[in-house]
Amino acid sequence: MRAAAARAGLALGLLPALLLGGACRFEGASLQEKSVSALSIANVYVGEELLASYVARRAPMLLAGVRLEATERAARFEYFSTATAIDARGYYLTSAHGIDPPPLQLYWPGAHTLVPARVVWSCDDLDLALIHAAGVRAAFPWAPAESIGVHEPVASGGYPGGEFHEAAGAVLRVEALRPDCESMDAVRIVHDAPLRIGDSGGPLVDLAGRLLGIDTSGERIPLPGFTTVSVAVRPDLARIRELIEIDQALQP
Repeated sequence: MRAAAARAGLALGLLPALLLGGACRFEGASLQEKSVSALSIANVYVGEELLASYVARRAPMLLAGVRLEATERAARFEYFSTATAIDARGYYLTSAHGIDPPPLQLYWPGAHTLVPARVVWSCDDLDLALIHAAGVRAAFPWAPAESIGVHEPVASGGYPGGEFHEAAGAVLRVEALRPDCESMDAVRIVHDAPLRIGDSGGPLVDLAGRLLGIDTSGERIPLPGFTTVSVAVRPDLARIRELIEIDQALQP
C-alpha cells in the first residue's frame, strides 16, 4: 500500500502539490474512517507526549525513486510510503514493496528533513525490508510477543495522502508465519485499524507506544457497508538485531 506521486515533488520542505494513488490495487479505508477511529486514542499519552505525536516522530515518510534537483532544495519521487524506526542508530523497518525503485530518501515533514536511505535486507515473503539512514533518531521499543492478544487495542500511523494520519482498532487474530526467504519465525497480526495507500511500512503499536509489528497490507470486506481488515508483520527480532549488528560491523 504505497502511493504513487505523479509529477510530484518536495520543494523547499513542502509536501507534494499533487499526490495520486493507484500504485497498488488496495486503496483502503477513507481518511474519514481513519480520523473517526483515531478519536478513541485522541487523549492517550506515552509519558507526557500524545500517542499520535510519539508515533509520528518515529515514523518518517519513505520516498522511492527520488531525483534531487540541482540545488538539492527540491526532490521529485515516484512513490511514497512509511518507515518505522526500530534502532536509534538509524535503522528502520518498512514494507518490501515500498523500496522500489531506488534511490530512497526518508522525509520528516515536521522538520523538513530529507535523508538518503539504503536497503540492508528485504524479504518479499514477509513484505518487510530493513533500511538504514544516517543520524540518531528516536526509535520504538518492541512490545513483548506474549502481550499481543486478541481484542487488545492498537494504534497505527502513516502517510496516506502525503500527511501523517493515525488510526486505532483492535487485534483480531495472530498467526504464525514461516517465510521461504529466511530461516526465521514471524507473526502475522490481523487487526481492524483502518489502513490506506501510503500506510505501508508504518508501525502498529499498543497504547503504551510499544511496537507490535509493521503494517503491510489490508483488505476491504463487503460486510453491511464496508470494513477494513489490516495486516501487520512482526519478524524474528533476534534475526533483525543480528542483521543490524552485521551491517554495523561492515560500515567503515
